[in-house]
Amino acid sequence: MDAVRAAAADAFEKYSAAPSARLLSGYPLSREEYYSVAAVAGPVMTQARLGLSDLEDYQVFCFMCYEDADWRGYINPALEPRDPQSRLIGARFGRPPEECYENALRADQREFFQERLPAVYKRFKRS
Repeated sequence: MDAVRAAAADAFEKYSAAPSARLLSGYPLSREEYYSVAAVAGPVMTQARLGLSDLEDYQVFCFMCYEDADWRGYINPALEPRDPQSRLIGARFGRPPEECYENALRADQREFFQERLPAVYKRFKRS
């Protein structure tokens, strides 16, 4: 029974806890980690939501991974910038493009947004 319990704990760590922690910490995920999280919590940043049916969800997710000198996380084109006058507090996944710097995008990201999502590309902060 101890071996079964240990195997279950290892599987939980590998396929749920560790990938979820990496996602919530803003780290890029491997293909296996992405689909493990998607199986438990539902897909994140899907191609269907962005109208990119020729790409798989994992590819789109990778283009949404973002890092600059101050923040690491995910670009979420569905979000609008926060209203600085609002007193509401809410949980949000990622940041809207307006809170991400265009010059911090990787070369492949810049090309992706320019060519595939030009309206989103226009929303990035320019420094």
